[in-house]
Amino acid sequence: MSQLAGLSFEFTEEQEKLRQAYRNFAMKELAPNSLRWAKAEKFPFQALKAMGDFGLLGMTFPKSVGGGERSWVDLSIAVEEIGRADLSCAWIALMGNSYPKLLNDEAILREIIAGRRLLAFAETEPHAGGDAANIKTTAERRNGNYVINGLKTFVSLVPGSDLLVVTALTDPAAGGKRGMSMILVEADRPGLNITAIPEPGVQAHMLGTIKFDNVTVPCSNLIGEENRGFYMMRERWDYTRGVGPTMITGAVLQALDDTVARAKAKQTFGRPLLKWQSIQFKLVEHYTKIEAARLLAYKAAWMADNHQRVTQYASMLKYYIAEVATAALADCLEIWGGAAFNEEHSVFRKHLDIMGWKAAGGGQDIHKIVIGTEMFGGEYATHRAHTEQKN
Repeated sequence: MSQLAGLSFEFTEEQEKLRQAYRNFAMKELAPNSLRWAKAEKFPFQALKAMGDFGLLGMTFPKSVGGGERSWVDLSIAVEEIGRADLSCAWIALMGNSYPKLLNDEAILREIIAGRRLLAFAETEPHAGGDAANIKTTAERRNGNYVINGLKTFVSLVPGSDLLVVTALTDPAAGGKRGMSMILVEADRPGLNITAIPEPGVQAHMLGTIKFDNVTVPCSNLIGEENRGFYMMRERWDYTRGVGPTMITGAVLQALDDTVARAKAKQTFGRPLLKWQSIQFKLVEHYTKIEAARLLAYKAAWMADNHQRVTQYASMLKYYIAEVATAALADCLEIWGGAAFNEEHSVFRKHLDIMGWKAAGGGQDIHKIVIGTEMFGGEYATHRAHTEQKN
């Protein structure tokens, strides 16, 4: 029987070597420090520098600025392996690879790739999370400058970042979709105040609120075209959501592997835990669901590499992996029993780390709306009025 052309479920030999290299790096450089970084409640610049030195922060950037110019599949492999060791670091690596299309300053890009500078993306507001176009932050032109006022919250990588990509209304009358722009803002600008938000999980990746009180930056800090920021933001979401989920599968697979080892070693009533059907069936079910999620994740990354629209698959991933990952970690904890009811236990910490994935990047129902709109068409979008759909 002839082989079907154009369909493969194998990584290349080079990618398999890269996977092993990433895992060795993650387990040697990141895993031993993971708990210390989480407890410090400060951004782990040691991890940032180590990942920069290893080439993990510029994988998707052009070689002309010192990047690796690697594929989104390659990046998916990298964050999956880092996720096994430290999910905070996986978040940092993912976000550090999200900006090559947003910045054209070669000097800044080289510093970011090397891990010497850190860039955060400030978009969410108290009333504009899933409804991302509903922002209130404004950037008013005055004498060749933008004057920014507003409040951003749940911003990853702050406190810590010294550079911010900020979404703001440059044409408030046009609204968020047609009047939003992206502006580069240095974190030490007068009038800018950052406060940390305490997180139960992924603590080292940091999360914060940013208040802008007449923060002034030159108009040359505009990123891309004025009033096109919403569409640039949406394109970035597709890539990060289409690639990011492999870090979750990495964390879950490591937790499952550790739980299997525990179930082999732990004896109850004269037999290993793994010999009990109720235990083994749970683990088998979770491995199966995670493998399905993994295949969907790598398909989305492949689509991104082939310049295909990723929106539907990115939201499928965000929704599905959140469901299967939280269920898997809950059962892992149950199998471990009281031994894992400890804030320093790796499986317990992964459980807390992964819980946030349901909320990060939009809630579950938001992504079901996106999936439905992509599948059935805008006229059936559940969040739009009937008259708006017809118009």
